Amino acid sequence: PNKKKKNSNNNNNDTLPAPQQQPEPTEAYHAATRRVQNLVKLNAAGTYFNLPRLCEKVRKELSAWLKTNPELSFALLEAGKEQGPSVPNEISFDLALYHIRNNTQGVIKDPNMIVQLSSPVLEMILTDQKHTMNEMDLFQLLQWWAQGIDGGDLDRIDTARTLSQHIRLELIDPVNLSTVVTESGLVSESRLCEAYKVLALAAHANMVLPKKQFRLELKWLDSQSDVVTSPAVNTHEVKLLDYPEMTSGTFQWCCELEELCNYTWLGVQHTGMQDANFDDGCFFYSHAGTLYPNRTSSSTIGFGFAPGSKVTLTLDLRADADQGGTLTATVVEGGAPITLFTNMRQEVLNCEGGFVPAAWLKSPGRVRILFVKKLYD
Repeated sequence: PNKKKKNSNNNNNDTLPAPQQQPEPTEAYHAATRRVQNLVKLNAAGTYFNLPRLCEKVRKELSAWLKTNPELSFALLEAGKEQGPSVPNEISFDLALYHIRNNTQGVIKDPNMIVQLSSPVLEMILTDQKHTMNEMDLFQLLQWWAQGIDGGDLDRIDTARTLSQHIRLELIDPVNLSTVVTESGLVSESRLCEAYKVLALAAHANMVLPKKQFRLELKWLDSQSDVVTSPAVNTHEVKLLDYPEMTSGTFQWCCELEELCNYTWLGVQHTGMQDANFDDGCFFYSHAGTLYPNRTSSSTIGFGFAPGSKVTLTLDLRADADQGGTLTATVVEGGAPITLFTNMRQEVLNCEGGFVPAAWLKSPGRVRILFVKKLYD
């Protein structure tokens, strides 16, 4: 009752400049939120009474629903936070964060989902280090939350200013930094100056700043670094990149083959399988570009690798992608991409999980990941 309301006619430092008032939540929004809350409560009951089949049914229903309504991931996070330890993390936090990380544009389209969050849940999102949401999108979430449905109040704005410390300003495009971020009133002058300094030094060093930079550190699961090698044994092993599952959109990554082994394979692995093994992936390898499994009219593509080769792979999982979704590869920089596999979306639609970049190596194979980027949502 004693909340300090923001006065839009006041230009002091306690106000946000000219916020756009968000619309009141619709009945459809309230109904969807209640459904998420009820499913979370049902899972808590199933956990308490040791009903694993009920819990699994709830998990599958939530997973299927969030796949088509990813913006409700925020409501799931909030519901899990309210229920506390009675709800397993894999039902609330893990499932919600999975969809937030893998469907950036789908989850940030409704401001109502954001303004209803509690500050601890918003902080959980802002501090997540594994999403591929760019920093400007994160700032947009914070700004929506600060403004609230009625334009915001001073307590909410003060909290937003505290939470802004989690925004990595140096990863924001300088144009947005000098306009949207600066004019928001949520970031201190000292932090803005420090960000401008980092960007200025990068420009002075003739560094090309990418349009989107992500927090996610590129590393292989096996080695926990950007380089992976195979064991000193005469058997191949599948090596997976530590990267969110690719389920929609278009992704591109580049691997440098520092050392070749007898048959160095590159490709993708589907995570929905019980175990990571060669039969569950889509690979092509160094000797004349042989494909496995054979999903094209020919089993070879006519080129191979050499030590030092930089191989760029592109996975297109868009709904309107050609040939039902493709995996293509380019070995020579600037060369035309060659289609390796088609109907890749079928793998995503038929079972849970998604694709991750992978290599299949044995000693002395050595592969370095150079970059991963999402080209289209």
